[in-house]
Amino acid sequence: MATVHDQVKEMNAQRIRAVEAGREILERAISEKRAATAEELASYKRTEDEVNRLEQTRDALLSSDAAREEVQAVNEELRRVATPSEREQMNKSDKQLADDIRSMFRPPARAGDSLQSSLRQIDALDLDLSVPAAYFKAKRMGMPFSELRVVATDDASSGGSLTVPSLVANTIYAYMTQSVSVRRLARIITTAGGGPMSFPRVATHSIGTQIATQSTAVSGTDPVLGSMILNSYDFGELCAVSADMLEDSGVDVIGFVGEQIGRALGQVTGTKYVTGSGSSTPTGVVTAAPVGAGGTVATGGTTIFPTGPVDPFIDLQYSIADGYRQNGAAFLVNQLTAAQLRKARDGAGGTIGQYLWQPSPTVGMIPGDPDRFLGEPILSDPNVASIASNAKIAVYGDWSAFYVRDVGTLRLERSNDLYFNLNQVAFRGILRTDSNLIDTKALNILKMSVA
Repeated sequence: MATVHDQVKEMNAQRIRAVEAGREILERAISEKRAATAEELASYKRTEDEVNRLEQTRDALLSSDAAREEVQAVNEELRRVATPSEREQMNKSDKQLADDIRSMFRPPARAGDSLQSSLRQIDALDLDLSVPAAYFKAKRMGMPFSELRVVATDDASSGGSLTVPSLVANTIYAYMTQSVSVRRLARIITTAGGGPMSFPRVATHSIGTQIATQSTAVSGTDPVLGSMILNSYDFGELCAVSADMLEDSGVDVIGFVGEQIGRALGQVTGTKYVTGSGSSTPTGVVTAAPVGAGGTVATGGTTIFPTGPVDPFIDLQYSIADGYRQNGAAFLVNQLTAAQLRKARDGAGGTIGQYLWQPSPTVGMIPGDPDRFLGEPILSDPNVASIASNAKIAVYGDWSAFYVRDVGTLRLERSNDLYFNLNQVAFRGILRTDSNLIDTKALNILKMSVA
């Protein structure tokens, strides 16, 4: 049976072939200096539909099976680099946590049950996500786990024992982060406590003076410093499960927790990382990135690809200083905008010349490379606005300046009383997180003009 990796690889290959087929149809008409026929346009539309279908299928696959594969890959790597005693400890901790979670899923004790059975019922658990955060970041960046041992031991030295995340924590973290593009771009900070964190922010950099003669006094301007505060806002997911199902059937407890709670928390926090207002909620990148004459780059009109010029996206690139562009800059757009950008070319009007979108054969894989536009990585997120009048349709720049802060403990809780009248048991997960942009010169926005 083909693995998820093989399926994604094959879909990416089909996607590239469909993109090339559509380009050939348009290029044939251009080379013959004529307009495309109705039949050619219909054929081109079919290739676009095929590309979109493949992308939607791939994304749906990645949001579930790929998360399982990623969990398996991380755990296999951990067991490969762990010592025998560390592997034994991993097995013990996984078994203990799995037993604890299964205890959460048991129905409440009934008449005739022993007192010991009642006492074993667990109502809440705290799962440490700080350790899986480090391992998954390393895996997604392609870092060998053997190198990670240096920073992942209990005393940060080669003499310590490997700090190993539990299978349950790995599963939840994989689902929580799988489909959140901002998490793949931003700088992730995981803390044990949830108190406010203050970071120095440079509003204006200092400027030195030229020493013209030996008698010239050295002077200069002072930097203007501010601060950025990262808090910890609560986000939750509540699930109701039939008590009969829990009692009468075998339940994939780890799968349930990972898929339902992990994915739901990922989706709600992912929205805030993009559009959050910063008022009692995380500050989204679209909110934090600069606006006005010195910030947002307007398109100059509401017309965009494939008939509009590519100039606005080039302007967006060069609205960021060289130092930021050379530090792993990337685009973030809505998927509908990405579908239009695939048609853009480098010639006059954006309709002739070489295509500016380069599809990647490894997009979605772990590790893998995203597609590229204008030579830069480009990712899509449904929370970025699609093409419309006055809409902020793209974010570009050095994403290491955008911080996402997680409080390392995910709280899992069960209530037997909330849905008592429905014979259901309620489960909820609570995650504490925040986000903000520490350097407003690192990222910029492309905004459509008012119609």
